[in-house]
Amino acid sequence: MFAWFVRDRRAAATFVGLAVIASLLPDIDLWLTELFPAEFHHHGVTHTVVFAVLASVVGGALVAWLLAGPTDDWIDGERFDRKSLFAFSTGAFLAGSLSHIVADMLPAPDTSTPIEPLWPFFDKP
Repeated sequence: MFAWFVRDRRAAATFVGLAVIASLLPDIDLWLTELFPAEFHHHGVTHTVVFAVLASVVGGALVAWLLAGPTDDWIDGERFDRKSLFAFSTGAFLAGSLSHIVADMLPAPDTSTPIEPLWPFFDKP
């Protein structure tokens, strides 16, 4: 939501769009469980802060690499360089993936497997 105040509406909509896409990232473990049932389980390693940060940095770098040229003069009439686009998209990816983890933590002990969001630093749900 901070993008609404810092930039224009188009930048805010882009931030929200990236965050919505990134909010699906932690559930990649559902596919990984099908491919590697012994190594992965739902609400496992992909539902940690470490995964969220790493996925956000990779996603932010990918967006900055792909879109640095095409976004020229698209947002707020100014040029978006790779560094600012990386920071913007990494923030969006981090907001989306962390919001998914927090949302999964709410019903987890009662209806699903416990989540250990601070793994490997803290091993308890």
